[in-house]
Amino acid sequence: MWASEESDSRLSADGKWLSFVSTRDGAPHLFVQPVAGTEARPVTLSAGRILSYAWSPGGDQLAVALARRDNTILQVVPAFFGGVASQSLVLDPGPNEVRVLRWLGRRIFLQLGTNAGRSLSGADLDAGTVTDLSASWSLDGSPTMRSSNGCRSGAARARRSSSRRIAEGKMTSRSGTAAVGG
Repeated sequence: MWASEESDSRLSADGKWLSFVSTRDGAPHLFVQPVAGTEARPVTLSAGRILSYAWSPGGDQLAVALARRDNTILQVVPAFFGGVASQSLVLDPGPNEVRVLRWLGRRIFLQLGTNAGRSLSGADLDAGTVTDLSASWSLDGSPTMRSSNGCRSGAARARRSSSRRIAEGKMTSRSGTAAVGG
């Protein structure tokens, strides 16, 4: 064994695979290994610093946010063991902080941080677009937020709380709880 730091561990949806970021080769790299044992193997990614990642619902792909010299991208790569990205989306304007929250169906939910603050965004893999989902919400003076169409939602006490509830796969409203995505 060698001295290294492991962080950001995640389990695949089926619970059979473990992924983590490790500095065992010097710079941080993404690794996967079976939960049952055997050696971890690196996931080959394009150039960039790993900011965050998440497993696909089927457990066969990873969504990885990478900071590069000129931009920040979200790439979808094979979980076993990386390679050419099947999709690459530029996150614009370039956030200085990215957290991949959850992958539901063909949408990936992200928390993006810029100098202006944090926002919740959704990457639509079919359309190849990233949309700011926070843009349609505005504070109404109460601890909740109101959408532009007037519906109240307890899912957004603050953008940070909204991100957490999306990550759990549900949003809470006055009329009950609804699943997000699909």
